[in-house]
Amino acid sequence: MLFQEINVASQIIKETYLFAIITIALQCTLSFVSSFLYFAFAHTRGVMTFLTKMVLIAIIAAPFCIASAVSMTLILLRTSFLLMKNGVSRRRIKDEAVNSFSKDDTVVHLVHGTFESKAPWTFSGSPMWVAIQRKNPSVKLARFEWSGDNTQSAREEAANNFAKAIESSCSNDHYIVAHSHAGNIVQMISQRPSIAEKIRGVCLLSTPFIYRKIMDRSCGELAHIHTLGLITFAELIGALILWPFGLFNHVAIVIILLISLAADFFLGRKIGRAAREAAGQEDNCVDFRDVQIMSSIGDEADSSLRFISTLHESCFGILSQLSEANRCIRKEKKMMGPDVICYSLHFIMAMGVVASALWTSIDRMYFCIPIAASAALALIAGAFNKHKDISPALLAASLPVGIVAFYINALKSIAYGDWRLIFCPSVFIYSSETPVGDHRILKYAPSSDGALVHSTHSHGEVIRDVAEWIFSTNSNAKVVCC
Repeated sequence: MLFQEINVASQIIKETYLFAIITIALQCTLSFVSSFLYFAFAHTRGVMTFLTKMVLIAIIAAPFCIASAVSMTLILLRTSFLLMKNGVSRRRIKDEAVNSFSKDDTVVHLVHGTFESKAPWTFSGSPMWVAIQRKNPSVKLARFEWSGDNTQSAREEAANNFAKAIESSCSNDHYIVAHSHAGNIVQMISQRPSIAEKIRGVCLLSTPFIYRKIMDRSCGELAHIHTLGLITFAELIGALILWPFGLFNHVAIVIILLISLAADFFLGRKIGRAAREAAGQEDNCVDFRDVQIMSSIGDEADSSLRFISTLHESCFGILSQLSEANRCIRKEKKMMGPDVICYSLHFIMAMGVVASALWTSIDRMYFCIPIAASAALALIAGAFNKHKDISPALLAASLPVGIVAFYINALKSIAYGDWRLIFCPSVFIYSSETPVGDHRILKYAPSSDGALVHSTHSHGEVIRDVAEWIFSTNSNAKVVCC
């Protein structure tokens, strides 16, 4: 008897749960459809323009959204594996024996970029090394090796270690030749006066200078719908883990949803605040006496970063237009405004759903009563609505844009190496060929059709010009026959 009562109680709870989910989903659907019908007839041109933009952004962004989801999944799996195996481990950063140099020595540091901790061009015997020594036999060369990880924390750690190495060096004459993100490491250390006075010059090769700015998004509260992207990704991970065991059901979906919302709320506040503070402190300057910037035309690395950032800003452009449309609609002062029309359509369609349900089966009365009641309340509330709610159709239109924006923002955070950006989409981030200030940039055409234009460190003309630049600015240089 007891087990029978328990079964009956559990069945009632299950039916109540499903009933609530279905009712809420149906009410949302009715609100979106009714409001969309109003916009489709009242603002046909605007709706068609939006649909065209949405289709285009979906076609362009779809592969990047897939790549973002796959990349985040692989990174999570790799991180979890490393934590279980060895804990968090960091590569040892090597300071190339700068203390072995004397006070009168001029030292040239070769600093590799991302993913190139063993970059051949930084070793003795490479074309760059040989060209500098041949033109400047009196200088000493050293290579600075860091982890090469594409993360903001790895670059900050490298900057601290590189700064300590130069500060402890007996030599007061240092040159730096840095490739790719190593240029951002140089940018970080240039803010330290004790370092700047010992650096005679820096040559930055194909550096994508990262520019961050805190921005108040004109789309306002619509910017927060990126949370939906986080929820879809969390549900995807949950499905991958739980589905093989038959545990991915409606209960698991709701639990993952709640966890995602909590993570976005708490982590979004903490991490987002840190990202905004970091963006506010950066000035993106490279403050040295002599700054040479060299890059190849059509650099694929910098172009990729810019393209991803442009895609993300395009999403915010669409959201801003939707927000502006909402503000314009709220300014309409008609007896039968958009709200009343939308909620009236909602009420009519809800009554249609109730009528069809009653016609099919009288047992569905319990399902129809709350739909009819909530639709009537929505109609009454719509007639007296005086605050600035987002119209249901505009909110529905913003949902796919928000989901796409999250995945592109995640891909951007991976590309720029700063995970904080996922929880702070309002920070504007872009890459530039030059830092802030008046800088002259030397452009080089690709050396061959088989060479990556990002590899300026191996470009023949670049190697020649770097060696010549050190010779022309080095007061200790001696003219030699080459």
